[in-house]
Amino acid sequence: MQKREESLIAKSSTLANSRIISAARADTKPISPKRTLILGAAILMGLIIPFGFAYLLELTNTKATTRNEIDEKTGLPVIGEIGHSNEDKLVVVSQNSRSLVAEQFRALRANLHFLFSRKDDKVILLTSTVSGEGKTFISTNLATVFSLTDKKVVLLELDLRKPKIMKGLGQKKSKGFTEYVIGNTDIKDIIIPSGINDHLFIIPSGTIPPNPSELLLHQRTKELFDYLRVNFDVIIIDTTPNIVSDAQILSSYADVSLYLVRLGYTTK
Repeated sequence: MQKREESLIAKSSTLANSRIISAARADTKPISPKRTLILGAAILMGLIIPFGFAYLLELTNTKATTRNEIDEKTGLPVIGEIGHSNEDKLVVVSQNSRSLVAEQFRALRANLHFLFSRKDDKVILLTSTVSGEGKTFISTNLATVFSLTDKKVVLLELDLRKPKIMKGLGQKKSKGFTEYVIGNTDIKDIIIPSGINDHLFIIPSGTIPPNPSELLLHQRTKELFDYLRVNFDVIIIDTTPNIVSDAQILSSYADVSLYLVRLGYTTK
């Protein structure tokens, strides 16, 4: 007991080198890093980077992407808008079709009637800027949708440089416009059933000629259109892109000319 008391006395007489003045205090949030500042900067960068990238893409974009761009740059009326078709076939319009694309073709048919200024207007020409904008697709389905109203329709495959209609419809190659103009066949021999319905007929391009523009200027071309005006209710011409003169030559026979623009494809 004496030893214990002596130890306690010795311990209490020894002073520590440091002592606590006041207990430590801490905030619930760290002083650094500042969470609010970091989150705010991240949100700001998340907005600036994608919008900046989209702005740069728009500055470097050379394609027409909206209907408003067409209105602003041309001042011409847009009489129809046809959506993209996922069907793996050329003709998407039929008597019982109720798809969005089919209804858009019916709306285009209705709008075209307002463009016919005279009672005997019936010739519609389709052209565009370059190949691949959908002239064959539009002209074939437009001819089909007119034929569904029991009108007698003829579709002319007058893209003599790169014809696609006969192949798209699965038809065999036959004599057509080229053979008629050079005098190897008659008009009635080149007008063939389309295979789509009984009211739609096709005039194939025939053999691809070395001089398509000269053939279109031939007197027999005028005689062909005079015959078609008498014997058909609607005449639709699928012709070349406007980078060559064929469409301009054929426009003299047309009552209405449609210029096709494919969004995201046609240049501004």
